[in-house]
Parts: sequence; C-alpha cells; structure tokens
Amino acid sequence: SSTWWHFKAFILTELDRKEEALAAFNEAIGQNPEDIGNWQWKASLLVEMKRYNESLEAYDKAIELAAENNTEELAQTWFSKASALNKTGRNEEATDAFQRSLKLYDEAIAENPGDVSLLEAKGRVLFNLERYDEAIAIYDHILETTPSVEPRLTHITTWIARGDALRALGRNEEALEEYNKAIDMSPNFSTAWHGLGEAQRALGQTHNASMSLLVAQKLGYEE
Repeated sequence: SSTWWHFKAFILTELDRKEEALAAFNEAIGQNPEDIGNWQWKASLLVEMKRYNESLEAYDKAIELAAENNTEELAQTWFSKASALNKTGRNEEATDAFQRSLKLYDEAIAENPGDVSLLEAKGRVLFNLERYDEAIAIYDHILETTPSVEPRLTHITTWIARGDALRALGRNEEALEEYNKAIDMSPNFSTAWHGLGEAQRALGQTHNASMSLLVAQKLGYEE
C-alpha cells in the first residue's frame, strides 16, 4: 500500500539510504498520486540530495494538491520552494515565492493569532526577504508573550533566529548575547554555535570563533 511505501521511504531516509528512499517515495506516489505528504517528503529529500530542479517539480505538485483553505500547509510549501529556488540561483523567483509564503502566513496568523509556530515561520520568511528589523520585531513579540517560567524550545530557536537577524544587521555584540542564551539553555544546537562563531569572527575574536565553528561542525552544522 501507499502508506507502507511511505513508511519504508521514511525509514530509508533516516538510514541515509537516499536513492532507495527516493524509489520508495516514487512507489508511494504511484499508488496514491493525490497524497500531498508523499510529494512534500520527496521534494525535501531531493533538496537533501541537491537535486533542486527535480525538487521544484515535486513542490509544484504539492502546491497544486494543497487545499485552498489549508493556508499553513501552502505557506510552508511555498517557503520550501523559495529556498530551493535560492539554491539554484533563481533569486527573483525565490523572492516572489517568499512573498507568496509571507502572505499565506499572514492569513494563517489572522485565523490563529496565538500560534507561536506560525509567528516563528513568519520571522523566517522575513529574514529570507532581508527584512531583518521586522523579523526581530516578531521574535521580540514571541519572547514577550511566551511564558518564561520554564524556558523551552521556543525560546532557544527564537534566540538563535534573533541572533541571526542581528548579525545580518552587523549588530554582532547583541547577536553574541542571543547565541549565548541559547547555548546556556541547550548546548546541542549547531546553528547557535555557528552563529556564535560567525559573530565572534566579525568581532575579531579569531580563536574563540574557530572553536565555536568547530563545535558547530561536530554537531553536524550544514549551510
């Protein structure tokens, strides 16, 4: 069945047997071509394999199948497509796709204003559109409105994202503070160590930077 092939493909992906996983996703799609999930998983696997043009075809199919009223799913798929377009150097098309994603996230947030994951996602889109100040404003809002009695994953990922936006604006000292907050809370995020290393390098802290970037690499950081 399609579900069995999807499960097999997922396991093979986890085992890093990408070609076999791709074949399994194709089997799943062959048995149930209307299942949007299989197209999305296939697209993201093709991105991992750096087969970006094929991934774009799969994202287009997922967008075609997505229900008009599922704004969050559409927003995420447009975001993923935009990222793949960037990888192929089609930057203008990527910008258009990010704009589509942003509009859809705004609609989703209007429907569900308390959903922090939607706000985080909007922040990511704004960052990719180089609208860094607006992204920071979103991250500030998340940190102000999320209970801080027990800081959790939301705080960590938001500190890292806020650090990235500050670093993009050249505000490296402030970025350092954000990355350090995230690392103090959980030292296992490669993105925090990478951001810390880049901020340290920009501030001329060469030795610290090389150490931080090495930790990021050891934790599996990938661009």
